Amino acid sequence: MIWILLVFSSTFLGYQLIPLFRITNLTILPRFFSGWLLGSIGTGIVFYITSYIIPISFLHSFLIIIAQISGSYFLMKSKRTYKSNLLIDPNPWFFFLIIFTAGISLSYLAKIYRKMPNNIPNIMVPFYDDEMSFITSVLYGCNRRRSNPFFFKNPRISNFIYYGYPVPLLYTAGLMSLGASYSDASIIICFMNIMVTTFTFYYISKKYIHW
Repeated sequence: MIWILLVFSSTFLGYQLIPLFRITNLTILPRFFSGWLLGSIGTGIVFYITSYIIPISFLHSFLIIIAQISGSYFLMKSKRTYKSNLLIDPNPWFFFLIIFTAGISLSYLAKIYRKMPNNIPNIMVPFYDDEMSFITSVLYGCNRRRSNPFFFKNPRISNFIYYGYPVPLLYTAGLMSLGASYSDASIIICFMNIMVTTFTFYYISKKYIHW
């Protein structure tokens, strides 16, 4: 379960970086969800840059965790950050929405991803094949030591560039290098993104729609 540390460290770093964008007075949940988005994307970009020099491995990912926790601690102790208010929206509909969405999404994601690769929905087969081939090539294959600092090779077609979305897949590869399965990594990433989307819609509707 060491891979959980990467989820924590990237979210914590994003959480501490929010004030640097002059975003102030966020309560803990908006800042947490914003921190996850910022931190996970930022970590994927870090993997994109550093994987050109050092192949993604357990040590590589663990060093990134240490760097992120250290950076988060430095920002937390500096005067550029602030402590978020721990108040949570008391609206009962908010609690219902969060609990309902979390329960349904976890149940649905587990039902889909726990059966992989033995049982894959037909609509997901192209995505699964593409993602697994790229992640495997980064961890063990042709992209483990890439020759081009900007592009990856297409692991399924020789002499072609990979035109997919490498940054989120590199974050997944980092989790898998720490012991997560593809299913575990996909469930946690999808779950967090669903919760971010749910909270964003709730926040926007509350701000601009009269309840």
